[in-house]
Amino acid sequence: MASVKRMASVVPTRHTASLVEEFKHFASKGHVIDLAVGVIIGAAFGEIIDALVKPILMPLVSVLLPGQQSYLEWKAVIHG
Repeated sequence: MASVKRMASVVPTRHTASLVEEFKHFASKGHVIDLAVGVIIGAAFGEIIDALVKPILMPLVSVLLPGQQSYLEWKAVIHG
């Protein structure tokens, strides 16, 4: 019965404030910022790779192989 009274005496806003404080502490450590920077760098790196592969590498490959954009029709057949 004492635990029910203790739970009833807890103020919900105090618990919410503690969650906000915990998030501020977590964010201030730099983990959130590191994650955001990593996502941005990853997206930029993906764009750079696409910019190099599509207009430069794949046309060179298509010169070696006959047909128009023949690399789009590549298939791997294993055992027949």
